[in-house]
Amino acid sequence: MRHSRTDMSLKANYSGMVEQITMRRILIALAVVVLGCSKAEIPLGPARQTTLEVIAIDVNGSEVDSADVFLDGVKVGVTPYNSQDVQPGLRALRITQDGFRVYSEQLVVVEGGVYVIEAVMEPLPPDQGQLLVSVNLDSTLVQVLDASNRLVAETYHKTSVHFLSPGDYLVTGRKEGFPTVEESVEIHPSQTTTVNLELDTDGAPALAFSIVEDTVKLGEPINLTWQSNGVQVIVDQGVGVRGPNGSERLVCATAGLKVFTATAYSIDN
Repeated sequence: MRHSRTDMSLKANYSGMVEQITMRRILIALAVVVLGCSKAEIPLGPARQTTLEVIAIDVNGSEVDSADVFLDGVKVGVTPYNSQDVQPGLRALRITQDGFRVYSEQLVVVEGGVYVIEAVMEPLPPDQGQLLVSVNLDSTLVQVLDASNRLVAETYHKTSVHFLSPGDYLVTGRKEGFPTVEESVEIHPSQTTTVNLELDTDGAPALAFSIVEDTVKLGEPINLTWQSNGVQVIVDQGVGVRGPNGSERLVCATAGLKVFTATAYSIDN
């Protein structure tokens, strides 16, 4: 078997035979934790309740009811919104309602915290609409072209908002190694139009790598988790080669900072 990777070649001996292995590195995810970690099975305590309340108001202070509330791109409810099951970590909050500009905010959520967000919704000009674009892969070039095929907006952000005159537009997403995707939309005055671009990732190695605990203290357990459609995942800092899906529980014995990286690999026969 031949492992494919664009930037590194390794040679391995099997019973006196040398087999060329080429690995293709497709994704690195970084997480900062504490140095001196070793494997251990320590039970985690019960999670504390984390509360998020979201209220939308207009510029005059009146409540804006039934505005859509999104967390990390997923609709979770409408205003007024209340949840006691918010996961800790960095969360992207977005609120949309026709006639108003999109409200967005990054939240750093700590387990057990109570977060009350009063979102001030600014009105859209009567002669403009807004286009909300999201794309499933990082580093994707998103372009918006008008009916005359003129470029009116472009960005590399996974989520972007564009204020446009009413009319027809073409939204495209381009990323090296993936087929270009596009979608035609019509912008209406004082309304929000949403486009979700999905680049085809079938067959491409992918990796999700994370630390379950958002805060780590000396002597407390850390859970590393990964999920990949590649053949194997290599986690550095002494964890080693693992299967495409799994987790590793570590305990930190010494102070300091440490960066874990994980890499998914595919194999070409």
